[in-house]
Amino acid sequence: MNFLQKLFIEKLVVDSFDDPIFTLKLPSIFTYEKIQFSIFLPKLEFYNQLTTLLVIQTSMAAIAGVFMYYFIILPQAKINCNSMSSMTPFLVGFGVVFPFVVLQPIYLINYLSIESLALRMMILALPTVSTLRCLEAMFGFTPRGPKKNLKSYLIYSSCLMGIKFDPKTNDLIPVTVKFIRMQLLTLGRDYVFVVSLMSILKPKDYEFFDVKTHADSLDHSFYELLSWRHLLNNYLVALLLSVSLSQSTLGVSIMYNLVYGYETLEVVRNPILKSTSPSDFWGKRWNILIHQGLKNGVYKPMRQHFSTFLSVLATFIVSGILHEYINYVFFSNFSMILKYKNIYFFGWNGLLILGQHTFGNLKIFRVLNEHLPRCLSSFLVILSALPLAQFFTGDWIKHGYFDHVNVCLPSIVRIDP
Repeated sequence: MNFLQKLFIEKLVVDSFDDPIFTLKLPSIFTYEKIQFSIFLPKLEFYNQLTTLLVIQTSMAAIAGVFMYYFIILPQAKINCNSMSSMTPFLVGFGVVFPFVVLQPIYLINYLSIESLALRMMILALPTVSTLRCLEAMFGFTPRGPKKNLKSYLIYSSCLMGIKFDPKTNDLIPVTVKFIRMQLLTLGRDYVFVVSLMSILKPKDYEFFDVKTHADSLDHSFYELLSWRHLLNNYLVALLLSVSLSQSTLGVSIMYNLVYGYETLEVVRNPILKSTSPSDFWGKRWNILIHQGLKNGVYKPMRQHFSTFLSVLATFIVSGILHEYINYVFFSNFSMILKYKNIYFFGWNGLLILGQHTFGNLKIFRVLNEHLPRCLSSFLVILSALPLAQFFTGDWIKHGYFDHVNVCLPSIVRIDP
């Protein structure tokens, strides 16, 4: 066992709490007994392992970026014509970059025996980002800013949280004290929300309301899919996932801000509480980094030859396939059988967006959007996807993703007498 493997000897998958830092007794409104809550610190070893993995995966993304810049970006610039005129970008992309970034996480997880799903999420940022960077490069839709020079492209391709470019000058945007302050404030806000939601949902196994069929099942009846208990369970888990992804991506982004010295994207922009339509949810608020990659790498190339309907549908199907790969690696210790849940889920959301573009201008929808309170309008948008949301989140609950995330957070635990 070498030094790197020893660093990951602690698996960080069990809530083995040490002594609490604070204990509070509150009177119960139902009984005369007091209820005791204890607050526990997160496991700091998680952050040592996370930082190590971030360095490794950023380095791998930079290596992939060098290949893409010299063998895809530069040749396209020199011939100054459509990327389809040469097969070289596709040979390099599908023959070198794709196998490298897709297989590397599997090898790394096995080599370091990483069991924490929270850490595996960090590892999987490499194939998630780099495959889409490669697609947009092969089809000639890489934004202008990254293509200016090798430095810009390396920063663009190696930053696994997304980097910002000035839309007017196409230059990288240097960080400021004000930007870092806003990042820290948003991180603190999300941290509080995640800890609060986790403390409420974890004792209920992330199903706050009792239901007959668990979230990871494919056996829900039509009635169960539309029951208020099922919908509210899915809503609460979606809210937890949204806030936890916002918190984790912000934390990693701040590391990039400090090391690179440039502004990064806000990857998750409060989609559960502020979305005004399905396209607003997926296009402007939920995982902006992946949205941009899918738009440049799938939608725009498809749109050159096919209708909007087929282009949108293809984009969501590719997203579903990408998430099936993520789940395959993510849950590789659990002998999970692929059931194509993500393809169903993202295919359904693709149909919702197409439905919005087809019927969204009807008077009833315009009136509702103008007069309903923002929070209620957002809830109705999310409600359209909630019946099938368990296809996306069910396996995450079953295999313990949120429990593994809880290891790296302060915990508020009720102590039974």
